[in-house]
Amino acid sequence: MDRLGGLAKLSPLLALLFFIPGMNLAGIPPFSGFLGKVGLMQAGIELGTPLAYALVIGGVLTSLLTLLAVARVWNRAFWRRPSDAEHPDPVLLAGPDEDAQADGQVQGEGRQDGGARRTGMLLTSRTSATRSATLLPRTMVGSTLGLVALGVSLTVFAGPLFGLSDRAAEDMLDRTPYIQAVMGGDTVVPPVRTAGGGQ
Repeated sequence: MDRLGGLAKLSPLLALLFFIPGMNLAGIPPFSGFLGKVGLMQAGIELGTPLAYALVIGGVLTSLLTLLAVARVWNRAFWRRPSDAEHPDPVLLAGPDEDAQADGQVQGEGRQDGGARRTGMLLTSRTSATRSATLLPRTMVGSTLGLVALGVSLTVFAGPLFGLSDRAAEDMLDRTPYIQAVMGGDTVVPPVRTAGGGQ
């Protein structure tokens, strides 16, 4: 982390692939992390016990601390200038223009770079007589894009998914079909007693 800086300008795709899951993890609307936390907090408030309220408060504090951590990483790695890093990486200090010129010189000399091509997705670097950059592999970018798309789709289809989970919970709590399948169709199923003494 002390070597990174300016990644938002150098690789906007990498910045986006960090930002969306980071906001999702912190539970910021409209992402699915927010919807899940709201559902849990709503259930805790409806339960109304002191332990449930403590868990709701703990969930809110956890969300705020997660947001603080994600914002700190974003500011250090993506937002600050590369020269402000404690141990700045030489490739990040050079910037994309000088790297492109160095790549052009290497290609003009007929040297091979191991098949790596510049796609604007910088991960790490090493210095030598000729500067070379290790780029994010396409498989890594593809799998990350897939996970980000899955997280966004959970947000888009949150309503039907909540309905499906509610029906599944009701079916799990309804003992009648299971008991009647095992004991016979005319078996009387006693009501379930809750912790508060109700039925």
